[in-house]
Amino acid sequence: MGGNISGADDVTANTTKSATTERPVFVARFRALPDVDPVHALRLMLKGALRLHGLQCLSCEEEIHATTQTSNSSHTRVSA
Repeated sequence: MGGNISGADDVTANTTKSATTERPVFVARFRALPDVDPVHALRLMLKGALRLHGLQCLSCEEEIHATTQTSNSSHTRVSA
């Protein structure tokens, strides 16, 4: 019997595919609702995703959009 707690035999690295190539990666975008601390809410959500569902965050970025309103128009212009 192998050294695993489960009693399963050890699998050599040569016979298995890389774990990162066979698992899908998903992209999702979130926006916090008013009166919600966005950083705190995101951290709690990511912890829950890992602990409860086995979903690990590979990267996390914040999109910064500054909005300015032109004096001639009522349209909102988004600048990067």
